[in-house]
Amino acid sequence: MPPVAAIAMIAAICGLQLWGLSQFFPIDSWLTRQPFYTNSYALHFARSLLSASALGRHLRLWSYSPSLMAGYPAGTWTEPMGDAVALWFWICSGFSTVRSFGRAAVLYKAFVIAVLACVPLAMAWAALWLGFDWTVAIISAALGVFGTFDYPGLLMIRAGMFAFFAAAFLCVAWGALLYDSLERGARRFVLLAISGAMLTYLHPLSAVLLVPPSIAGLAESRSPKRFFALTAALTAAFALSLGWLGPVLLTRDIGSHFADWWQTSRSVSGGLSSLFRWRLPFPPIAMAAAALYGALRARKMRRRFLIIWLIATFGFGVLAYTGSAIPLIDNLEPARFEVAFFSFAVPFAALGAREFWLRLRPIPTPWRQAVRSLAVGIVAFFALVSGASLWVETSVHGPIVATLPPQAQELWGWMTVSGRDSRIVLESGWSIDENGGVVCVANY
Repeated sequence: MPPVAAIAMIAAICGLQLWGLSQFFPIDSWLTRQPFYTNSYALHFARSLLSASALGRHLRLWSYSPSLMAGYPAGTWTEPMGDAVALWFWICSGFSTVRSFGRAAVLYKAFVIAVLACVPLAMAWAALWLGFDWTVAIISAALGVFGTFDYPGLLMIRAGMFAFFAAAFLCVAWGALLYDSLERGARRFVLLAISGAMLTYLHPLSAVLLVPPSIAGLAESRSPKRFFALTAALTAAFALSLGWLGPVLLTRDIGSHFADWWQTSRSVSGGLSSLFRWRLPFPPIAMAAAALYGALRARKMRRRFLIIWLIATFGFGVLAYTGSAIPLIDNLEPARFEVAFFSFAVPFAALGAREFWLRLRPIPTPWRQAVRSLAVGIVAFFALVSGASLWVETSVHGPIVATLPPQAQELWGWMTVSGRDSRIVLESGWSIDENGGVVCVANY
């Protein structure tokens, strides 16, 4: 396929991704002076404001507030949730403290939408950097859209876990960039160091997702010079990550894990049954089979890199569907790694789909047309399921809210008339409504 036509198709797929996101995040809320408030979005915004202020005043990401997290410092072991938004605030404020709540809200919403919108583009670049052609890049971009509007993707967007969701796909693009850089110049290694470090600021667990491609790259370094150059780049990325990692490590004894949401079945049989459910929207076992077939057909790829990538892909799959059966890793909330399994499988599943389509050519014409029509029908069905899932999710639970609920508006009024040295005691909780949504309940 000509590159110009392929780029146009990828651009159209990115437009479809942005349209789908606009159903979650209505366009008329993008420039309002309030942030997103649904579920964890408000927490990430408030946390980023604190860290950006600490950067502006003390050039550090952690901060202390007696009113936050029962007195524990923010940006430490108690709540390792990523500092990319805080860095974004700080840079856009001229390397100073954030001076406008409304401007910060607009910057926050722009960041959220941008990292979610870039998923198809990241998958397309990953396919190209791994050495695949433009057709595979187009299929990878389409799978990025499927991965956004499937069961785990919709849940993460609703919950406010945009950072880990986007990081899973961006880490795949980083791993592919590393593969493409193995025979490139020094500038590529500088780019790898900076981009790898920035991904860890997006979400701390990005560090886990970056390990497999890093090991694969070191294994494929064909000369001592290349090995030490890549080692230096990875060391630089680690050093740049100390801005968030240092406070987390130094306070590892004072905090406790505060979330217990993303758990898998606690039995191996229950986890394995999840592989056959229509979650992605196709069963995960189909994604695994397509990725394995694609890997077998990727004959030009470096073997050690390919093998380590596959081990990581299926390792994330084991975590995603059976992780809670292992007490040692249950605290990681292993079900979230379903997104990592999907994203790491995408480039090879796309290659597998393309190779399967080409393998239909030798079949006699009547049968070939029937099989191809069936394949097109299946893809159309999956697209329909994704679109219906998006419609049901936004129709039942509504879009992501960007206005203060009545109870919060009352609190806001109290805060505007209270003295700066006053304190408001708030006891909060939540309940589940008839549609499975979270309803916050606050007592003053």
